[in-house]
Amino acid sequence: MHSDKDSPMKNSSTTATWAQVLFFRVFKDFAQEQQPARVKVFNNGRQQCQVKVSIVVQDAAGNPVDLPEADFQKLELIDYGTGQPLPAGWQVSRTPGEYTWDETIIPDTAEAASPAAPSRQTEDDAAGRLLTTREQRQLRQAIFYVATNSTSRTQIAARIPLPGGGAYATTNTVWISDPDGLGDKNGNFNSSVLVTPAAFPSLPITSYGEFDTNGNLMAHRVGNTSNFFLAEEHYVFVNLNGRELALKSVSASKTAPTGFAVYTHGDDFDTFKWGISYYGQPNASAPEHLPLPPLRWFQLTVASEDRPAEAKESRQSNYDPLTMFRNSAGSIVGRSTTRVVIGLILGILQGRFLDSSNGSVPDKNATTLHILDAYGNYHSLNLTFGAKANQLKISKAAKD
Repeated sequence: MHSDKDSPMKNSSTTATWAQVLFFRVFKDFAQEQQPARVKVFNNGRQQCQVKVSIVVQDAAGNPVDLPEADFQKLELIDYGTGQPLPAGWQVSRTPGEYTWDETIIPDTAEAASPAAPSRQTEDDAAGRLLTTREQRQLRQAIFYVATNSTSRTQIAARIPLPGGGAYATTNTVWISDPDGLGDKNGNFNSSVLVTPAAFPSLPITSYGEFDTNGNLMAHRVGNTSNFFLAEEHYVFVNLNGRELALKSVSASKTAPTGFAVYTHGDDFDTFKWGISYYGQPNASAPEHLPLPPLRWFQLTVASEDRPAEAKESRQSNYDPLTMFRNSAGSIVGRSTTRVVIGLILGILQGRFLDSSNGSVPDKNATTLHILDAYGNYHSLNLTFGAKANQLKISKAAKD
């Protein structure tokens, strides 16, 4: 084996100006796959599927040559049917985003199974020839990352402007058979991928958490129980067909990281007189936004026992909810990449909620949270108290 630098002729040819396209292929996994390849993507506008394009160019004499970087960057995806850039609602980048693309969790749709645009490509087409070693050396491959908010599928081809401008080489020449990416030898090519957007399916509320027989979130007691307060955890997740999905974040807002909380007082005869919620991001060991303004303090009121009942005074002490968390739970015990842990700090002695100026803060019995999974889908849930201060409930929130 020898390198390109071992051959002066090879060096001079590969630096020559390119004139036409020799090999042009749009594909999903490998260039010789059945055409058009079928791709699924969630239509949340965040998840990106991959569309790959390979190209080899040649000079006017038919010798494979280097495709200059400036020209390589002009390679773009187009609509197979129109030959124009992808329609509104489709976004293309050469940079991968932060969301996972895993087609195994994306549901099939009737549209995904229907035929693609008419084409002369058939399963019985001959495999065609493979690229020569010299041609393979000049092959360049681009990976495009495609996201969409569309509800309709799109068949995607590619194009590149030819030297001199005014004309393109494209892969949407529908009337030719092109089993190997080498086209019809007249500069016409035919390959594409068929991308079908899919909405995340509607799940029952039982797919979002563990529940007790009364429909409350199942409570798991954690940490130290020797104080007048203790901690319990509740686990919220997204279970799709028996698989708990990896989660990315949770927030009270879809547009910015925003904390959420509920807090309430129980009845005088309840075991737990009050509850303050806390939460952590998926797999986080510590809570965030605890306490969430306007709440700043829990004020415990204890009667002095060394005075007659009619003259009893009260001692008032302010407790920081974050310090109480550290002295009870210590950390988020049941953390996981597939869970949002929502905890409650629960107290057995009466008191009241205060703001940073020691003003009274009313109970907050409900809030909405938005869980973002690793695949770019939001799941909006209402969080409320049950009949008592140590009971939490979730329900599906209305879509925005």
